[in-house]
Amino acid sequence: DGVLQEPCETSGRVCGRDQLIYKGIFARYLWQLSAVAAPADAAAYRAFLMTNVASAVAHGSGGGTSFGLRWTGPFEVDMAGSATQSAAIDLLLAAAYPDRAALPPLRAQCITSAEQQQQQQQ
Repeated sequence: DGVLQEPCETSGRVCGRDQLIYKGIFARYLWQLSAVAAPADAAAYRAFLMTNVASAVAHGSGGGTSFGLRWTGPFEVDMAGSATQSAAIDLLLAAAYPDRAALPPLRAQCITSAEQQQQQQQ
């Protein structure tokens, strides 16, 4: 169905802490990859992310205010916590910038202390 799932979601095993947040990390970096990928690949990545957003909002949230582990649903309040919220935020942020041209810079500009002093003197 094109929605990310951790193996523990379908096996009945207890999910570890990493598994609670990994989908969000994957979504964040797939979004960033879409900024530099070939246009056809970028479109496929964006479509995949939007499929996940639609499913997470429709099936994996508790009324749209809290997100659980399963983006395919059903929402389980006991699986909703800071890690699953962080994962959902990463996914939703990826959806917030559908146009490659609208993407914010992918890395901060690093300046040396000498450059910083120079800027302060100006």
